[in-house]
Amino acid sequence: MLIGLALLVLTACNIPRDPEGTLQRVTGGTLRVGITENDPWVIIEGEPTGVEVTLVEGFAKTLSADIEWVEGTEAELIGALERRELDLVIGGFTSNSPWAQKVAITAHYHEVLVVVAVPREEDPPDDITGLEIKVESHSETAGLVEDKGAEPNRVQDIESVGGPTALEDYRLENLDAKATAHILARHKHSMAAPPGENALLVSLEKYLRSRRADVRGLLQEFSQ
Repeated sequence: MLIGLALLVLTACNIPRDPEGTLQRVTGGTLRVGITENDPWVIIEGEPTGVEVTLVEGFAKTLSADIEWVEGTEAELIGALERRELDLVIGGFTSNSPWAQKVAITAHYHEVLVVVAVPREEDPPDDITGLEIKVESHSETAGLVEDKGAEPNRVQDIESVGGPTALEDYRLENLDAKATAHILARHKHSMAAPPGENALLVSLEKYLRSRRADVRGLLQEFSQ
């Protein structure tokens, strides 16, 4: 009997709990979501749209919850989340976000590769050392290209792939391009939740796992 009681206690200890009861409060209530612009993850033009907005809307439906969108900077929103004034924050964060020291970051639900791409009919280069590669200006991609010994050709927008071009893998189909073997970076995308609210975190991660197959299509839809 004592063994059975001990097993019951151990099992109960493994049940995800929310010290502040966040999951219980938002179920059938209101999910307060901080949003910061980061196209195509979060797009703020009137009503919020984007990949993560769509995912959070689906998650809220599983909880029969309404959503209150709160716009702000990353620092403002993470500060509010840390103090549990918000229930989630989204904005294209990655799993190695520096905010992980302050709040809970979900397991990554999608990995984006930054690759060197070429037109579908073109042979990929074996070596990109010294090669001129088109990149979007004012982005990290130029630095990634330089790290590989190539020369970035900065343009305002990448609307077509004519010759070697560095971009995210989800944009390939829309631009009729193909990836080469040259991967410049891997970004594992996650969302931010209040620290310690494990029941909410586990529920959100379970939902995001169920939508993994849909994310690439959403990325293509919102990056057109």
